[in-house]
Amino acid sequence: MKHLTTKSLIISLSIFFGLSSFIFPQVTTEQLYHGAHSMALAGSNVAHQTDAWAAFANPAGLTRVNGMTAAVAYEENLGQKFLPHSQMTAAMPIGKFGVAGLSLDRLAVSYAGNTLTTELAIGFQHGFFLQQDQNSSLAFGYSLKYLQLDFGKSAGSAGDGSDGIDLGQSRTLGVDIGFLASLRDRHWVGVRVMNFNRPDLGQTDNAVDLPRSVQVGVGYSPYDLVWTTFAMTKSAGHVSQYSAGMEYEILKGLKILSGVQSNPNRLGLGLRLELQKFVVDYALMTHPVLPLSHQMSLGMSL
Repeated sequence: MKHLTTKSLIISLSIFFGLSSFIFPQVTTEQLYHGAHSMALAGSNVAHQTDAWAAFANPAGLTRVNGMTAAVAYEENLGQKFLPHSQMTAAMPIGKFGVAGLSLDRLAVSYAGNTLTTELAIGFQHGFFLQQDQNSSLAFGYSLKYLQLDFGKSAGSAGDGSDGIDLGQSRTLGVDIGFLASLRDRHWVGVRVMNFNRPDLGQTDNAVDLPRSVQVGVGYSPYDLVWTTFAMTKSAGHVSQYSAGMEYEILKGLKILSGVQSNPNRLGLGLRLELQKFVVDYALMTHPVLPLSHQMSLGMSL
């Protein structure tokens, strides 16, 4: 048993360092915070996410979902009404084949009632165990994403896009992969590679790469009421981001969430309220220059 546990952790770490060579520069929007729970933990939840939001955090984490669950979230990015960000996800066990999930992520830029750009990602996720026993486990997951960028209209004579020229759309397919190793359900190591297949948007002569990065994280629960997380995110050409978070259950069904992130330095705070089949999350995140970001999410178990 001990040999298998050690082997699982070594494999996960080896995968992270080996896949680091697939990182390429990012040139478009990258969102690390999906769901208020993730924002409150400053995106450090790659190794510890036990609900449908694992579809975003780490598709291998879907293996920790025990029943049908769904969740939605909304925020005005950095407190700006012209930057609405909507997210939806659902997950369902499929017997011996693991757990399947669906996700939708929409980020827009609007002005004077006109939508200038829209980024849309529709994904299918699947997570399953590669090895599992009473003491340890190793899971793999992947996400297949349909990505669409709608450029809206030009400014036009009015200057607000209301009578501009339609600038068209661009579409592509992306693939994320993830691994999650656990020991006695107290220690976790997670790895996620975003846009593993190197997708790009645009015509061949002016195509641009989508964000590609590797995220590795660990999680530890000293006892049932406390969970701690740590993660590092790396993209070529950018400084590494480090984040850490803590989740503490102060009362039955009520948890306090907190997190910190570097580059830029940000602080996340939040609450999780569990009411029978419903979970309500609220989070805020600071920024060294820009206004606060607020996010609300609602989850439901079926």
